[in-house]
Amino acid sequence: MKKLTKLLAVLLVLGIMVTGCNNQIKPSEPDKIPVESNEGQENPDNQAKPEDEPTINKDLKQVNAIFYSMDADKADMIILDSNLDSKEITLKDEARVFLTDKEVNTVVSLQIKESSKGIEVYNAKDADKATAKAKYIGFADNNFAEFEIMNKAFVLQIPEALKTELEKVNTNELLEITIKTNEIPIANPVLESFKRGQ
Repeated sequence: MKKLTKLLAVLLVLGIMVTGCNNQIKPSEPDKIPVESNEGQENPDNQAKPEDEPTINKDLKQVNAIFYSMDADKADMIILDSNLDSKEITLKDEARVFLTDKEVNTVVSLQIKESSKGIEVYNAKDADKATAKAKYIGFADNNFAEFEIMNKAFVLQIPEALKTELEKVNTNELLEITIKTNEIPIANPVLESFKRGQ
C-alpha cells in the first residue's frame, strides 16, 4: 500500500511540474507588435474589402438588367440600356456564381464589357431599383403593362396608383421608367414610377 501511495504522490508531483513547466514555456499570448486601431478611419487601400462588396473595375460598364435564367455560362436577361443589344450574354465566374440561385424577374446590377461576341458579365449584385428609357407598348391586362428596349419586350406589374396615369400614355411613347424586383417571388418586376417626354 505504501508503494502505491508513493507512486501516486510521485505521479501527482510530476503532473504538477509538467503543468507548471508548460505554463512557463507557452505564453498565454504570442508575442505581437502592437498595431494602432483603424477604428473610425476609412478602409486603407491595403486592407481587404468586405466579401459582399464587389470589386469595381474601371474598364467595366455598370448597367442594370432584369434576370430571367441562365444555362452554364449563358444568361437570358434584358439589359436596361437602350444603347446595348442584349443578344448574346456570357457570364464570367463571379457573375455566374451570384446568379446561380437568383429567381426569375430579379432586377440586378451588372459590371459588363462589350465584345465582338456580345456582352460579358464580370460581376452581378441585387439592385434596389433600376432606371431605364423604354418604349411603352400598352397594358397586357388590368395589372400588367408591356415595355420594350432594343426590340426586346418585357412585362411589368403596374401598381394601382399608376394605372390611371399610364392609361394616358400613347403606344410606342418613350418613357423613363424606374422599376424594382417584386416582393412576390418570381413575379414580374414592379413599375415604381415613370416620366413622359424623355
